Parts: sequence; C-alpha cells; structure tokens
Amino acid sequence: MLRKRDASAVKRERIQQMHQMIKTSKKVDYEKFLAICSYDIGLSDKTTKKYLKDLETLNLVKVNEKDGWIIAVVEDVVKE
Repeated sequence: MLRKRDASAVKRERIQQMHQMIKTSKKVDYEKFLAICSYDIGLSDKTTKKYLKDLETLNLVKVNEKDGWIIAVVEDVVKE
C-alpha cells in the first residue's frame, strides 16, 4: 500500500531540491530559476520566492532580485 506524504514532507523535498539545483550551478539567473521551478517542480513564482526566502534566512543562498542572480553560500547551516 502506498503511503501518502504529508504537505510538510513535500515542502521540505521541494526546498531541498531547489537548494541542490542552486548548489550545483553556483550562480543562477533569477528569472530563469523561477521558470525552471515552475516547469520542473510545478511551483508558482510566489511559492518559489517564499522558498528562496527560507533558504536565504538559513544562509544557504544569497538572492539579488534587482541584479537577477542567486548564488549558493558555501557554509553549512549550524543546527543548535
């Protein structure tokens, strides 16, 4: 029997997938990343921006909407 995943598990997977995509590319074009997340993951721009904000709050990425780029931060999150 298949087990249904809860919303928080799906959200976590999507945020981790986004982080992995950014880490792999090092520097990503902001608008292109929004389009990729829409096409590959099925996220709206609004949701993608919210998840990027979460990643930025955790100091995993830096987002510069004005100049149009996203970069991965080298340091790992310290969990206390």
